[in-house]
Amino acid sequence: MKTETEARAILEPRRWTRPRHYYGAIWPEYYAVGGQHRDSDTLEQSNFEVTKQRLAPWADAEINALDHAWTTTTANHFLVGWVETIYVHQDAPVELLAEAAEIIESLENYPILDEEDYSAREFEAEEEAIG
Repeated sequence: MKTETEARAILEPRRWTRPRHYYGAIWPEYYAVGGQHRDSDTLEQSNFEVTKQRLAPWADAEINALDHAWTTTTANHFLVGWVETIYVHQDAPVELLAEAAEIIESLENYPILDEEDYSAREFEAEEEAIG
């Protein structure tokens, strides 16, 4: 498991920042760990769901009355219809920060988080295409 310092070094470049010409909810205390959009391919969908599964043990962890250790948000976007993002709070338990950092680091080294999940999704997509 990564130390808190190692995890934060990996997560810090992914801290939420306000995009130019943006209005809406703000997430300055959160790190973006994963995402998908309306036109995401099978790989992006798989990685998004696997990321949520790996963070699930901390689903009920609260930082305070307003914030959760991690959350998923959905926003509308004029180009891609909608964008869904997984955020981890900066004050989340060290184990959660380490897991989020492991996910990010894993994706930097190899594009698939879970081969079995991805293969199953590809198989389903082919079955649907064949009809």
